[in-house]
Amino acid sequence: MILIGRVRGNGAQLANYLMKSPVNDNAEVFDIRGTLHTDDIYLSLREMSLTSELTKSKQGIFHLVINPPQDVSMSAEDWLTCTKIIEKHMPFAAQKRTMVLHEKGHVHMHVAYERYDHTTGKMLPLKFFKLALSKARREIEEVLEQKRTPFRNRDRDDIKKTLTQLWQRSYTAQEFISLALQHGYRIARSESRRPFKVVDQKGIGHDLVRQLKGVVTKQVRERFQGVKLELDKTVIREVRTEVDADYFDRLQANSIAAILEQKKKYDERQEELLAFKEKMLAMKEASKSIVQDSNPLTSSEKKMVEKLEAYKKKQLEKQQRKSLTGKPNRKLETALQQLKLALEEADERDRQKSQNMG
Repeated sequence: MILIGRVRGNGAQLANYLMKSPVNDNAEVFDIRGTLHTDDIYLSLREMSLTSELTKSKQGIFHLVINPPQDVSMSAEDWLTCTKIIEKHMPFAAQKRTMVLHEKGHVHMHVAYERYDHTTGKMLPLKFFKLALSKARREIEEVLEQKRTPFRNRDRDDIKKTLTQLWQRSYTAQEFISLALQHGYRIARSESRRPFKVVDQKGIGHDLVRQLKGVVTKQVRERFQGVKLELDKTVIREVRTEVDADYFDRLQANSIAAILEQKKKYDERQEELLAFKEKMLAMKEASKSIVQDSNPLTSSEKKMVEKLEAYKKKQLEKQQRKSLTGKPNRKLETALQQLKLALEEADERDRQKSQNMG
């Protein structure tokens, strides 16, 4: 099972390719979901692509190719199972969808999803969609009991096998380039002795002729006559830039997660320190009360404090009586000042005793 997906626009052009491409022996509309024209593939795809005008993006469609092994026969239920599993791994379960069956030697399915989210008014994010498709492919193979497909680009044999099949299935250079792009390979020209190159998903260039079994350079030249190709260095730089961007996004996401985790640990540590501080303050207050309880005043000090309190009370009563005349009582002020000094001296003696006991 091979799942190839990419974002694109221009639904009208996609409809013409799906229904009128001369390379297909047969093209049949399998299903249309959610559009206003469920009986017209052309109007449905135009409707799906026009919603991109509501955003800054011009790529309002996600085009997916489901290509089962040639020796596997897929029923209608199997195709629907494939889309159900894919929609579980990607955010397309509630989106408009078209499905078109192609027969070209063997049968494969083209599925187009609308990317515009009518709830949020934005395009659905498709970061790491290749990884999601890889997970969906493995689940499909398990559910349908199909042979596991080896990872592409694991070695050059896979590239050679895929490109050779695409070369044999196509008749023109443009068709071969389009099919190769759907499988993740970009065709480019080279200024070296090997004039044609193929660049894989990792941004590694390979000699195109060597990847086509039973094909010589002369045949490739004849098919590509008059076709303009980008320079391989430019294509490699673009692919590697995309790969680096994906890596940076993953790294940034991991960095943000690490920072949030560190902040969480810091907040927990601050809470622990605050609790410890409160506990120490409580222990300190408790120790003070213990010291005071364990060092009561002597009898003479108690009598002195009682006399001072009685004197203070007596003087306050006199002050209240004198205050009725509105005249200041200087004797009372002097006595209160002496009382204040005596109390401060008593507090100082208590403090020194506490320190000596500590």
